[in-house]
Amino acid sequence: MDLARTAALVLMVIAHVAPGDGPGRILLVSEFLTAPLFALLVGAGAQLGEDGARPHRALRSLVRALCLIVVGAVLARSSAQVVIVLVHLGVLTALCIPLVRGRTRTLAGLLPLVLAAACLLPMLHRAALAGAGADTPIGALPVRALALAGGEGPYRLAAMAACALTGILLIRLLTSRPRGAGPVLLAGAGALGAFAALVIAPNLLGIFAVHAYGGTPAEITGDLAGAAGVLLLCWGAADLAPRALGLLALPGTMSLSLYTGQVVVLHAYSVLADGRRDDSWPMLLGLLLAGALLVALWRRFAARATTARGPLEGLVGLAESAALRLRSREGASAR
Repeated sequence: MDLARTAALVLMVIAHVAPGDGPGRILLVSEFLTAPLFALLVGAGAQLGEDGARPHRALRSLVRALCLIVVGAVLARSSAQVVIVLVHLGVLTALCIPLVRGRTRTLAGLLPLVLAAACLLPMLHRAALAGAGADTPIGALPVRALALAGGEGPYRLAAMAACALTGILLIRLLTSRPRGAGPVLLAGAGALGAFAALVIAPNLLGIFAVHAYGGTPAEITGDLAGAAGVLLLCWGAADLAPRALGLLALPGTMSLSLYTGQVVVLHAYSVLADGRRDDSWPMLLGLLLAGALLVALWRRFAARATTARGPLEGLVGLAESAALRLRSREGASAR
């Protein structure tokens, strides 16, 4: 899981500041996979938390969801040239509270329905926009509702919910099988192959255009397959060589801190550079190195003094503890 979070962080930095698509346009993959992978990891993490059987799991998840929403709302006010995803991830975290308690058969049946809705909502939104009454207050209501549900925007809630559901189901499958990297790696390669067939090949071969954040069925389905492929490959690789990949997994232990730190750096750059574009290879390399340095410093100086995985992760943990204490006091008063 932490290895997959590291992959998501690297993809995120590339998507935000890479000045070009790289050789063979390989870096363009980051624009398709970053948000779906984060969403899938929300579901996967929620399922692992449920499997861990910690007390008051729903309350802890709700506090985490609120923390993500608050941090996301604050970062959205920055001058960084980034569309913040944390609010959407916070909503997903809350949605996963009841989902992780559902039966596997129920969730498996729900997934294609949510995926179909994710594919239909952009079409319905465009049709609603084209409607004669869309410019009136009453006519605008269904347009806004469709937009919020996933009809427009770079981060579409229905598509992200499908990714979170996939993450829940994948974790249930992976934790219930006998250990072995081969089948998982093969499945991951197959999922990435499906992503390439749905997203990369149509663009390279000129069959039809698939744009990142376009909301087309090919993009939404392909992104989900690609995110699942990344998680499966990371899971299989960690099974195969856990010690060798341990260092690479460390940034994933403090993904919220690194995400926030990246936005803070880009905000400072935007202010100092008077709004000039931040896309550059030095910025890309600098953010990756700064993230690695932050991880190293935290592990060297703070890891022994606290059990927190990172600075912001520690604050979220404190918020969870405060909510648990408040609940205990309320329970004692009621008795």
